[in-house]
Amino acid sequence: MSVALAAIALAVASPALAAPCCSGSALMPALITTDSNAQLSARASQSTIVGSSHADGSSVFNRDGNDESATTFLMSGAYALDPRWQLHAEVPVSRRYRGIDATKLAHWGAGDVSVGTAFEAIQELRYNLYKPRVWIFGDLTAPTGRSIQESQSVLAADVHGRGAWGATLGALALKTWKSVDAYAMAQHRRYLPRGGLTLGPATALEAGAGYNLGDYRFGASLGPTWEGAVAATGGVSSTEAKLVWTAGFQASTVLQELWSLTLSYADQTLLGPTYNSPLSRSATLMATRRFE
Repeated sequence: MSVALAAIALAVASPALAAPCCSGSALMPALITTDSNAQLSARASQSTIVGSSHADGSSVFNRDGNDESATTFLMSGAYALDPRWQLHAEVPVSRRYRGIDATKLAHWGAGDVSVGTAFEAIQELRYNLYKPRVWIFGDLTAPTGRSIQESQSVLAADVHGRGAWGATLGALALKTWKSVDAYAMAQHRRYLPRGGLTLGPATALEAGAGYNLGDYRFGASLGPTWEGAVAATGGVSSTEAKLVWTAGFQASTVLQELWSLTLSYADQTLLGPTYNSPLSRSATLMATRRFE
């Protein structure tokens, strides 16, 4: 499941030279966390469903001939209205592939577009060893991608969206100590009913840390994502609640003073518990340009 799409947070000990923090996280919204006035990001990711977990917590890998993957391109940007308020937006396009034995289908399509705002609730005007910088953010997601209810594909390869308006509220705390950085993020999303169905609420938590070596940063992250059951008309549940843990690893570098590049890997098969959820592995390459 995708609770949120793109990631551009740039947390730095030195805004001009340090490598980007948190930018490999698929949960992170497009936040400006430096002194920049704006930033643009282009991200390409390849994700493969390698298995699934059951209600009892057991997991199985897909058999040969059962293939499902997605290639996603995401453009995102953020603009600072003043030192504390900012706006951001994300636009995804993806190619989904689904194959079962001799039946193989692929489809390109637009995903769900999101726009949002963020407020720096706790600033770091003077360095403090313990106090982090904290942003509160909110996003609105529009159902611009084709949903499972609208699918015209026998294997649902043309599904690129959730099919309902969604609203997200979250917070990001970030702290740097010379060459070391750490962050914690939480977000909660709810959907409006559509077509007799109400998608279950989704909650995601994530924590990560990294170490900077000059213009390079190496980091890791971990967090659970919980998604409630889908409710049909009359309150009948049509699915079961899902839980999955995602472990991430990132390597970032500064190409020029205002350009950065991040390579990341995410794996949902390493840790648990997990239940009622597809399990994926993904690799992402992202380039970010800051504007001062």
